[in-house]
Amino acid sequence: MPTTAQRLKFGDFELDERSGELWRNGGSVLLPNQPFRILAVLIRQRGMLVTRDELRSELWPEDTFVDFEHSLNAGVRRLREAIGDSAAAPRFIETIPQRGYRFIAGVEESSPTPIRGRRRKWPLVSATVLIAVITILFAFHGSHERPSTSDAASNGRLVRLTSTSGLTDNFDIYVQPVAGGDPVRITNDAADESEPSFAPDGAHIVFSRRGAGLYVVGALGGAPRLIVRTPWARTPRFSPDGRWISYWTGFPASVVAGGIPGALGNLFIVPADGGSPQQIVTHLASARYPIWSPSGEHILFLGEEDATQKRHDWYVIPRNGGNAIKTGIVEALRAAGLHAAFPIPGTWSARNNTVVFATNETDNSNVWQIRISPFTNRVSGRPERLTFGTAIERNPIMTNSGRIAFASIVENVDIWRVPLDAKTGEAAGALERVTDDAANNRLRSVSSDGRTLFFISSRTNRDEVWVKDLQTGRERQLTHSGVEEASASPDGSKVAFSRNDSGKPSIEIVGAVDGLPTKLCDQCDRPAGWSRDGKRLLYAASVPFRRLLQYDFTSNRPTELVTHPTWNLERPRFSPDGRWVTFHTANSPNVRQIYSAPVRNDGPVSQQSWVPMVTDHGCHPSWSQDGARLYYFSFRDGAFCPWLQRVDSATKHPIGPPHAVLHFHHPRLRAASGAAAFNDVQAGYLYMTLTESTGNGQRVARDDLRRRRRARTANSTLPRRHLSSMNTCGPSTKNRSQRMPR
Repeated sequence: MPTTAQRLKFGDFELDERSGELWRNGGSVLLPNQPFRILAVLIRQRGMLVTRDELRSELWPEDTFVDFEHSLNAGVRRLREAIGDSAAAPRFIETIPQRGYRFIAGVEESSPTPIRGRRRKWPLVSATVLIAVITILFAFHGSHERPSTSDAASNGRLVRLTSTSGLTDNFDIYVQPVAGGDPVRITNDAADESEPSFAPDGAHIVFSRRGAGLYVVGALGGAPRLIVRTPWARTPRFSPDGRWISYWTGFPASVVAGGIPGALGNLFIVPADGGSPQQIVTHLASARYPIWSPSGEHILFLGEEDATQKRHDWYVIPRNGGNAIKTGIVEALRAAGLHAAFPIPGTWSARNNTVVFATNETDNSNVWQIRISPFTNRVSGRPERLTFGTAIERNPIMTNSGRIAFASIVENVDIWRVPLDAKTGEAAGALERVTDDAANNRLRSVSSDGRTLFFISSRTNRDEVWVKDLQTGRERQLTHSGVEEASASPDGSKVAFSRNDSGKPSIEIVGAVDGLPTKLCDQCDRPAGWSRDGKRLLYAASVPFRRLLQYDFTSNRPTELVTHPTWNLERPRFSPDGRWVTFHTANSPNVRQIYSAPVRNDGPVSQQSWVPMVTDHGCHPSWSQDGARLYYFSFRDGAFCPWLQRVDSATKHPIGPPHAVLHFHHPRLRAASGAAAFNDVQAGYLYMTLTESTGNGQRVARDDLRRRRRARTANSTLPRRHLSSMNTCGPSTKNRSQRMPR
């Protein structure tokens, strides 16, 4: 029944239309503008079908240019995530296929008495902002701040600075006034422009333009001025006196990119007025993410002594180079129970010599701070947690007044596909979403006729195998006791899946129709590829994964195919003729290569008989159905993209250079974050697991942090689902994954 009440309670939640906020058990739930308005519309017409056309008319004016179908699906998905709802088993929002949605929970109306000073309502963003793809830049400089009654320092809560979806087609720089109002567009270029930073006086902004270099532009606009020409300069920062700009080149620390020229990070500084850049020689294997000390005499950065092992720490070095001092941040984090391999420094503040940084944990991604001794340049004391949100929190910046701004990112992992050109094997059409759910959905197999999709989903709060009929769209759960890995036979009749009970791995086989599992083997793991006739299954021996085996269902016996004394052997696939096994190797934490080995039944094949197929960087191989092309993922062009390599059908030797199938160079949709980039080529399509990201800016006053730690919001108790892979070409299970830094 429609209602005009301003406060509406359902379950543990309370919606306040007057203030534009959602609360759970008295704690604020961070909900973007669009999902909030969808919820408000559905609750007003609870019990009634609200069609998709009605939602479009209500939420998007006729003159607004926006991909309505995608935006609505994404909005409903984020709404369900925030309130802990499920499309498969709804408590609050029921989906009426092809028509719309219905709010099915009971609702209580209450008086509009304000609760704890809530007063801000997020305005509908303009059509211009909906069209633009925004790199959020916060007008947040301490010397320009003015007291405000709505400031976070006076009401003790987190303040949202932006409320757009952000991260869409390409990046431009915007400035968002902290006191409110519309964002101001500063740049407008076809190339991505990102990673902006203010000069100390707040009058200028330095940013990076992809493929071009570093630029400086006025904080209120104007013509950008080229400072240094370089293909990709990352995280530029003004020195405290505004005379220098630091930056770095190379690939992010999380990228597995051994063998790719220029992938390791190097530090540079350049005069802010332009001139020749100076490399800061660190004598380390790599150096990334530089920030200035409060005095401007030193630079703190993320470095590693041995690039093959990916063992990082923060180091401090004089601005002109010299001996780099190891701060000990990783040891301090481990002592505090954190396991972030790549803590990314954000700001080195003069207030108590603290560094604000973001972690990349498996089950949280928040903003922290830790003190750096001005005498030893080593960390001092324990890390202090500053935020408790459930989104991925990134890029913290602290102002002179102690306020902190950061980006809040939401990732959603789903399965997508793209049609392939029959002649070239490259993408021949637009990407299509195959699954659309707030849960983490990861591809495992597609039947050879292209009719059935098998995937692992977290939608029941535990990883299980699900099946989707690609013709009818019907989805159903196949397993019910938890899985680690899974692979379906080519005809889709059965699925091999692995479990791990108290450290004891095993593989079971389940019928896709009857759903009855049977044990295949103990101390075995990672079922991967099936032979085309479904009579043989590839799998790995238990940790470490240095032995690949096949199980022959005709003879009911296993055979060892490939072994290596030190390398992990990952993601094996049979060639279409069944005579070869293709796999990628984890030679070290920073090296991934692809090989093929002939299949023999009399023991493992020596490494001398392996055929090298991708030797710079490649992982997750899969075959075209005719065996003429090998598909895989690589970082060779600076982003994690699918590539193909033509091969000789008989010898498996590469023919000619590799070709990109399509590119994922934009952070809105990528294959390198939310889950390992599984892929499968069936019935003219390349299927992939991709991660979609949306983000907004938040700020919090430093003086409020103690109160926030004593009274964590209800958000901090919501179940986590953002599983991201530190090593996108290696293990990707929920207890081995970490988020990728920016």
